[in-house]
Amino acid sequence: MLAACRWRQFFQMDAEAAYTGYDVVTEAEEPCPHWAGWILGEKFTLPNDEEKFAARLRSCLWFTYRKNFKQIGSTGYTSDSGWGCTMRCGQMLLAEALSRVHLPAGWVWKEGVTDSNYNDMLRQFVDMPENLYSIQQIAQSGVDYGRNVGNWFGPNTMCQVIKTLSGYDSWSRLAVHVAMDLIVIEEEVRNAAMAEPKFLGSNSVPGHVRPRSDGSPDSQAANKGASSASSSQPQAASVAASSPGAESCFRPTLLLIPLRLGLDSFEARYTQPLLTCFSLPQSVGFIGGKPRHALWFVGHRDNRLVYLDPHTTQSVLPATSREIPDATYHNSGAGRMRVVELDPSVAVGFFCKTEEELTDLFSRLRKDVCSITPAMFEVHEKRHSGLDLLSMDSLDDDFSLTADDATQEESTCIDDPPKSTSSVCRSPQSPEYDDYDIVDTDEVSHTAAMELVGPGQDEPSEVANIARVQHNEILSLLG
Repeated sequence: MLAACRWRQFFQMDAEAAYTGYDVVTEAEEPCPHWAGWILGEKFTLPNDEEKFAARLRSCLWFTYRKNFKQIGSTGYTSDSGWGCTMRCGQMLLAEALSRVHLPAGWVWKEGVTDSNYNDMLRQFVDMPENLYSIQQIAQSGVDYGRNVGNWFGPNTMCQVIKTLSGYDSWSRLAVHVAMDLIVIEEEVRNAAMAEPKFLGSNSVPGHVRPRSDGSPDSQAANKGASSASSSQPQAASVAASSPGAESCFRPTLLLIPLRLGLDSFEARYTQPLLTCFSLPQSVGFIGGKPRHALWFVGHRDNRLVYLDPHTTQSVLPATSREIPDATYHNSGAGRMRVVELDPSVAVGFFCKTEEELTDLFSRLRKDVCSITPAMFEVHEKRHSGLDLLSMDSLDDDFSLTADDATQEESTCIDDPPKSTSSVCRSPQSPEYDDYDIVDTDEVSHTAAMELVGPGQDEPSEVANIARVQHNEILSLLG
């Protein structure tokens, strides 16, 4: 009897969850399943691409809660468990973009790798105050956006913090543009990419510290509100400012698009355009999740989202040597969930290393994403009057968690970090779901009356402008 392949569900949610591949069974009548999915712009067909699929997941940097790190400023926080999951998801998305800056295309992680660029990049995320993208720097940067240390970030806030911190990264020279108001303006993105940056940190060594208001990582400002932020804090425009006569050249560019895909819950009609984003080669996934449970989404299969989950608490690792013990920064396991379980607040990311890739991205967004009705956002060549009517002040409102709620959020705790990725535990909070079929809904929403701009058009339709005004009024009533 010929053995048939049966795909073992690799998105297991128990403590031993990891990508394990295929089981061989003796049911000759059972056909071998084949399915296609997308992971960060790459298409995989199983069982043919089993090894490549596993290697791609393993190569993604996986950031989780950590404990026993040096306290954040003078706040006393030595762990981000219960409130730092959006920050960790932001780290994962940013690390994916930076890996495309510093590592060759198709780079695959293997335990014990000695690549110097990889180690320098990873060191920037190790939780020490002197490292640029550490939890200490991210949490303190949130103060400038009204989030005290210990407060939970929403996707929009995380985008702004990534933009702020990138202004100190003279090694990566990454241009970050956050497209607000559900509109991507090509001219503004290109201007950010072509501007010669004025980095606000003189140290060009990877991992240099971002200065706080008093010039040290332990600023008292970390525990105060946004009103106490230093006037010397870099603004997005000043970071990308060009000096007179400076020759412009294209910088690697990260485009972040905060979205709200529904008022109180995710609108199922946005499923197709959201999933389509993963098929674009520039995709670096999106930050989203469920209320009180942020996740980094890297792809989809069978109309279910694939994600990496930061809800595991690990001890902070020493990184005093040139090489970092990095096994706990990679995980073969992944989770999946139905699209309709999403909180409506998300932030989609795209990375372009060259100007040609950016031009291609705009073309693909118009053709493949924004052409799907209803569109999640619009793409215009230039900004025109009437394009900024939609207020995004409430973008993170329903997707928030404060430190007071942290006890309600569970996570798997690893006292002794595992020596290999196969033994890393997963979060117990992620349920298994049945497959979700894309359906249209007749439910009235703020997008029901929107006739969004189609590909190649620069002016917003009158209906779209009316819908924005109505939506703004609804948000005002909601308080």
